Amino acid sequence: MDSADDAGSADDLVSALERLEALQSRGFLTPAEATRAKERVLSGEDLSDLPGEVQRVGRGKHRRTLCLDFDGVLHSYRSGWRGPLSIPDPPVDGAIRFLTQAAERFDLAICSVRSSFPGAIEVMKAWLREHGLEERVLARIRFPVAKPPAELYLDDRGWRFTGTFPTFDELADLAPWTKKAK
Repeated sequence: MDSADDAGSADDLVSALERLEALQSRGFLTPAEATRAKERVLSGEDLSDLPGEVQRVGRGKHRRTLCLDFDGVLHSYRSGWRGPLSIPDPPVDGAIRFLTQAAERFDLAICSVRSSFPGAIEVMKAWLREHGLEERVLARIRFPVAKPPAELYLDDRGWRFTGTFPTFDELADLAPWTKKAK
């Protein structure tokens, strides 16, 4: 192994340990589980018997995280807000196919204002199942209550910051894609 391989391996190891710390800080792992997982990563052990979140932190396993909003991105949101436990509309065209394909390339998180209400995460999962998302894909998706760290975010109400702040008129005119004139 040359020094470039050693550096890459060391970077992978540091990344794996940092991701375990993040999983513990977000409540996915207890301190004891995180400690044991770190020991296994350091020894190069197979992690396939651990939950999916942990399996993806082994050496060379880091994938970019894609965080998706629920309403207006996955759920078409035609009816507007009907409460945290009501999801009356169909998916946005292609949403289920996109999630299925994205799960092969990214760590996925679905983050929604709904998530902070009791029972809402289970309602979102049931809605995804009802609309054809396979259980194997659903098992790979996290549903954090707060906006998680991610490299990419898909949201219908965002402004892409490019280093220049928008004017207040631009912000006032900002509308989700579902509300724009066709």
